Amino acid sequence: MKMTSKEIRSTFLFSERFMHVGDNIFVADADYFIPSRQWIEEGFHYWFAQALEALRVDKYHRSNDCDNFAMGYQWLANVCHSQSQSETTQAVSIGQVFYCIDGDPDKKHAINVAFVDEGELVYIEPQGPEVIELSEAEERSIFFVRF
Repeated sequence: MKMTSKEIRSTFLFSERFMHVGDNIFVADADYFIPSRQWIEEGFHYWFAQALEALRVDKYHRSNDCDNFAMGYQWLANVCHSQSQSETTQAVSIGQVFYCIDGDPDKKHAINVAFVDEGELVYIEPQGPEVIELSEAEERSIFFVRF
C-alpha cells in the first residue's frame, strides 16, 4: 500500500489537531510505502537499536539529542526497509515531528511519526524506541513536520 505526498500534507494541513503546523510541513517524495505497525514494533525497533549500538550512539548525549535520534530513525527505517523489501521503490512513510512537551513552548522535543497499516498515524519515541501517545495539547503544539 502507498500514500501520496498530497495525502500526507493534507493530514497535517487540514486538521484541527495540527493547527500550528501551518506551512512548516515538508514532504520530499511523490509517494511513500506504508509499513505495518507490526514491522515497526517487532522488526525495525530491534534493528534500529542494534544499529545504534553498533555505531556507539545508542545513548543520549548533548551532541546526539532528540532531533538527531529522530533524523537517524527516519533514515535507518528507509535503509532497513530497502534491505528487507527491495522490490518496493518508495521511501517508507516515517517522518519527523517537532512539538512541545505538555504543550509548553519552553519544552521542545523531536520524535517520529508514521503512517501504518491503513493510514493510521502513530508517534514514535526513537530514544526507546517505542510507539507513544501524544496528548491533545502536544498534538496541537506540533510546529514542524518533515517526511
